[in-house]
Amino acid sequence: MDENDEYPGYSAALKAAGAEVLLWQEFGSYQGRWVAKIRLGGKLAWVSDYYGSCSVCDALEAELGYEDRHNPAKLAAFGKQYLENLLSQSEMEEKFIESAEWSLEDEKALEFVREHRIGTEEER
Repeated sequence: MDENDEYPGYSAALKAAGAEVLLWQEFGSYQGRWVAKIRLGGKLAWVSDYYGSCSVCDALEAELGYEDRHNPAKLAAFGKQYLENLLSQSEMEEKFIESAEWSLEDEKALEFVREHRIGTEEER
């Protein structure tokens, strides 16, 4: 779903909007959650959303068809909406702590976010 040049996904949209995607992980299979650790303007942050397998349950599928995904301006515009809702380490953990009680994907996402904390030495 993510790193496919033939059919660009959410990660490509984030990059097209100007973010450097440092880490990317998906939790689920046909439906689930994606999590990205990004750098934007020198700032490290987290961004996340759900994905699905069709245009009814997936925002990218619903908004951008095959041709539009290959249009850099449209892909960047789609990715930009995620860059307006960046979360700090503590905000991302808090988000997943709340939802991990009922979502296995979010429980795994919380573990991932904690394992790859913002501010580790290799990022400086």
